[in-house]
Amino acid sequence: MHHLVMRRDPRVPLTALLYALSFVAVLVLGRLALTTYDTLVGGWDTEIDPTPIALSVGPVALTVPRNMIRNHPFARGSVSELELRMHWPTMEGLSELRAESFRNNDDRSTILYATLRPSNGLLSPEERLRLVYSRLLTYPPASGPNGLIATSFAEGHGYDGEILYTAGDPSRSFAARCAPEGGGVPASCTVEFRTDNGIEVIYRFRRHLLSRWRAIDAAMRDTVASFMRG
Repeated sequence: MHHLVMRRDPRVPLTALLYALSFVAVLVLGRLALTTYDTLVGGWDTEIDPTPIALSVGPVALTVPRNMIRNHPFARGSVSELELRMHWPTMEGLSELRAESFRNNDDRSTILYATLRPSNGLLSPEERLRLVYSRLLTYPPASGPNGLIATSFAEGHGYDGEILYTAGDPSRSFAARCAPEGGGVPASCTVEFRTDNGIEVIYRFRRHLLSRWRAIDAAMRDTVASFMRG
């Protein structure tokens, strides 16, 4: 991934562009659903048992601590989507010790939310950045926290007020869409990555944690990898 100074690429076939843009509406709905769900529901339940549960997300077998799983009674066998939440920076599920952190759902929350689902042939996060997001941004970019590059979305495409933060290091595949503050709900950032065996991971955190993006992204990738190691 390059520094976010991307422009329209005339070499991209029109069919590829249309294919990519067909996902914009889905992504907008996903943003609204995830923000509302995390803010109003907060994923709160009372399960503090960390015993690992064996299940599958699509064809991929996982072993996940019970106290990380949201709506845990329904997470059995093979599921099409798995909702998780964990405490930052410990990357642990709900416990008596950290119960207050899980109850706190305001703009200073330290809980990370994650959705795991099969990729099912959809665009990868890198392809979405290159084919979709790069055409909806306004330039030039600005400096963001801790080495990130901040580029605003143009108005009128469903991302009004959002900022895309990408790694200044071209070797780092990282892009976070962050909602504007002052919108009536706590502002969150959404990051996506894909595992080698085709699991799409979408994780969210409150915007105040963005300066810790390197550590959070590394911890989330390591945690998801640990599920697959059993």
